Amino acid sequence: MNSFYAAHKNNHQISADSVPHFMITLLCSISPKTEALIGDTKELRYIKFPNTTADKTNFLNTK
Repeated sequence: MNSFYAAHKNNHQISADSVPHFMITLLCSISPKTEALIGDTKELRYIKFPNTTADKTNFLNTK
């Protein structure tokens, strides 16, 4: 996962964000329900690729 994220995070056509661990800790402190939802999550990353062909989407999903 780390190498996949690192390979794509600086591409100008891709949106890539990572939630810092301290933010996850803060979110857990909001309420018991939020803490239960987050659970033992240590890292949260989001990558949005531009719309592309079905073949490219399948390639990225298997990677």
